[in-house]
Amino acid sequence: ASQKHSVLWGLPEVRGIENCMPESERLAVIDSAGEGAYEKSRAVAKKFVQEKFGLRQDPDARLFVFLGRWVKQKGVDYIADVTEWMLR
Repeated sequence: ASQKHSVLWGLPEVRGIENCMPESERLAVIDSAGEGAYEKSRAVAKKFVQEKFGLRQDPDARLFVFLGRWVKQKGVDYIADVTEWMLR
C-alpha cells in the first residue's frame, strides 16, 4: 500500500488512551461495585464487542476505536495510512 502521510511512520509505537473515563468516575464505580468490578466490566464489554463483530476473542487484544466523522478533516487519512501497520 502506498502511504501519503509518513508523519506517523517514525513513531516507535502507537499509544492510546487506556480509558477516557475520568479517574473520579472510575473510583465511583469501584466504590459502588467493589474492587475488581471495573476491570471485570471492561473484560465483559471487550468480549461482547469481539463476539458481535466476529473478532478473535482475546482478552489481551487491543481495540482501536475512532469516534468522529470519517472525513479527511478529522485525520482519518492518517489512520488509513497506518492501519496495515497497526494490524500486524
